[in-house]
Amino acid sequence: MGVNQAIQDSRLAFAASNPAEVQNNISRYFKSHDMNILDREKGLNTSLKRGHVGSTAFNLLQYGGDVVINPKELVSFYLIHINLEGQCDITTGSTTYQIDQNQAAVCTPNRPHQFRWRPDSKVLAIQIPKTRLISHVRDLTCSSVDDDIDFDISIDLASPHSKALIDLIHFILADTKSEHGLCKHETTARPLENAFISALLKFQPGSHQEAVSLSNNTVVPVHVRRAENHMLQNLSRPIRMGELATIAGVTERTLTNGFTKFKGAPPARYFLCLRLAEAHKRLLASLGDTTVADIAFDLGFQHLSSFASAYRDRYGELPSETLKTAPPLLST
Repeated sequence: MGVNQAIQDSRLAFAASNPAEVQNNISRYFKSHDMNILDREKGLNTSLKRGHVGSTAFNLLQYGGDVVINPKELVSFYLIHINLEGQCDITTGSTTYQIDQNQAAVCTPNRPHQFRWRPDSKVLAIQIPKTRLISHVRDLTCSSVDDDIDFDISIDLASPHSKALIDLIHFILADTKSEHGLCKHETTARPLENAFISALLKFQPGSHQEAVSLSNNTVVPVHVRRAENHMLQNLSRPIRMGELATIAGVTERTLTNGFTKFKGAPPARYFLCLRLAEAHKRLLASLGDTTVADIAFDLGFQHLSSFASAYRDRYGELPSETLKTAPPLLST
């Protein structure tokens, strides 16, 4: 697959052969788990290299031994498991998948998993925080989604869609090696991370597909498009339903039904999502010369507590926490 060399220059997180040290470090970077070494005479020769694009971690992991890892549920992140060398078996429920150079896997937080590593297994393990993926789906659909998006586990690496995903991974890994790479700056790392998550959502079947496909529907009725355009042009002030219906040229009931069917949320909820998404973008792009209050008031939110609560419900963190991740103001 050619991604070995691309990730070799990532930061070495740890290297160890002592089982307790290995388990403690893997628990630190992934999740607490049970570990069973099947060939204790040969033991372990474990290493982990690690890089980030936004909040998504790209890990090159090898145990160097015959070992079974049982983390039960992943809970806080989605895991894309790609065997660069060797084979791993992933068991979920009563089904075991043989993961090799022809088949990868997407492990979702809400399923129990068990991993069997062979001594020659070298794996690219990509961790997408659950809150990050959920918030991205909400941004794509401007609607509420379940907190348990469930992907099909198996990825056929021979399919054209998988090739497109792997090509994007190649680009990202090469970018992480560059001193001036896109991933080094929040304003460019976030869109790169978004592109990767969007590709996964587009190409890998799962429970999200209906909502995402509806959001990309090209036959959205003209009255819905008119109302949406009016929303986008007036993010800084409240808009009443009567005003939207007049702009759209339909009754309030017809407008509500249209948004619910084609946008996944009634107009008021959809408009709130647009305003929150704009606030999210501005907070991330801040150069340290603005405040949460500045952004909230500029977008027509009259009560900071209500804004913070709605923002946290959507993005899984307070707006002040997002602001902290923005790049610092450059010195002149």
